[in-house]
Amino acid sequence: KYPPYTECNYFWYREGVFILKVKRQLKVTPVLAPVTSTQTVTYATSNKKVATVASNGQIVAKAKGTAYITAKSGRKYVRVKITVK
Repeated sequence: KYPPYTECNYFWYREGVFILKVKRQLKVTPVLAPVTSTQTVTYATSNKKVATVASNGQIVAKAKGTAYITAKSGRKYVRVKITVK
């Protein structure tokens, strides 16, 4: 019933600033739509010294500072700001 490839046309995650203490963890789970989207979500961090992000969205606070985590699917992306205190 569905085509073999469906592009993600809606990508959402609660925007804002997340404040974490060093060594704390947070998992981000964005919402993809349509549900039939076959695209995967990839994650990246702007500063690996402050916060790292795994392929499943698990963020680990490493050191004090600020980092931006970007979640991307197809041409859509969202960024969240992580402040580590």
